[in-house]
Amino acid sequence: MHLNALEEVILLWGVPSDEGIEAIKDRGGVNRDLYFLAPEMRPHCLGLAVAKRLHEKGIKHLYATDNMLGILFFKNKVKEVLFFYKELKDHEIVGICGSLYVCLLAHLHTIPIKPARGDIAGTFQAASSLDEHMRLQYNGMLEAADESVPMDIIR
Repeated sequence: MHLNALEEVILLWGVPSDEGIEAIKDRGGVNRDLYFLAPEMRPHCLGLAVAKRLHEKGIKHLYATDNMLGILFFKNKVKEVLFFYKELKDHEIVGICGSLYVCLLAHLHTIPIKPARGDIAGTFQAASSLDEHMRLQYNGMLEAADESVPMDIIR
């Protein structure tokens, strides 16, 4: 798909829970022009697992490199960020590596950020060798250094 053909994209950041995937599916069913963007979410490439789950549920989505996010924000393609966090604290939201970067981009471009509880229980199931690799990466993410996002950045 060409960048110019995109009209409306909702950026998914973090790993959605099963409830989050269902909410995404419901929202996508209402607006047929809506695409959900699953970035790679390095260093663990969690976007592959998210994209696979979206595909299995029949949700229209795109997969992009993390570097592409700045261009998509600049071109006004991102209309909202669904931020699937790991933990809520007093004055901050804790998310995966890169969460502060994504939230700062959204804040800079006045894009709303909608926080939702992510899949932190490690429920990702492996069905193939690629899935097994992604499961190991996912479990590594659960133990990786987190990033905190101050609440005043979230709109």
